[in-house]
Amino acid sequence: MFLAVWIMPLAEATTIAFTQPMITAMLAMIFLREPARPAAWIATGIAFVGVIIVLRPNFEALGWGALFPLIGATGMAVTIIANRAVAGTASVLAMQYYMSATAMVFLIVASAAGNYSGVERFALDWPHWSVVARCAFIGISATFAQWFIYMGTVKAGAGTIAPMTYGQLLMATGLGWIFYGDKPDPVALLGAAIIIGAGLFLWWDSRRRAIKAAEAK
Repeated sequence: MFLAVWIMPLAEATTIAFTQPMITAMLAMIFLREPARPAAWIATGIAFVGVIIVLRPNFEALGWGALFPLIGATGMAVTIIANRAVAGTASVLAMQYYMSATAMVFLIVASAAGNYSGVERFALDWPHWSVVARCAFIGISATFAQWFIYMGTVKAGAGTIAPMTYGQLLMATGLGWIFYGDKPDPVALLGAAIIIGAGLFLWWDSRRRAIKAAEAK
């Protein structure tokens, strides 16, 4: 995703990245043998339509750069599937540490390769303190986010929680409007309404199933 936002607008990169729930649902069915609830598939499909309407991507203009966010989305989907597969083998904090330690190895190798590649944009230097502070904030918030994702995949199926990822789009739209003045147009609001409707539909179906299960007991 870092590479993606370097070469394409954030909106287009985010749109392609939102294929992640679809990939997650498919991988959960293939590798985890999870029965895909019809409501989850319907909500995912409806929400994906909403994403397309909100961001209206022009994939023809992106070229091969469209592969970067797609690879990132696939990686996140694999992470969710892996979290579900190893549920119960270690604590949440331990799993978070193992993931971070593994990522650190790859980042060190990639950073060293970029620094000695001769490409100026990949050269390493000592950052300003504000950059370090912002990265620290991102690290802390991302750690908590990953923790919540892990707990969600443990308590529910990966395919079930996948549509909830679309809430990120609503949050990004709201923050962009508040802090950067990126006011969504009517078409974008229509797409947001579709996404919200998909989330409410999935919540309604989950509540209905919980009530039936309670009554059966």
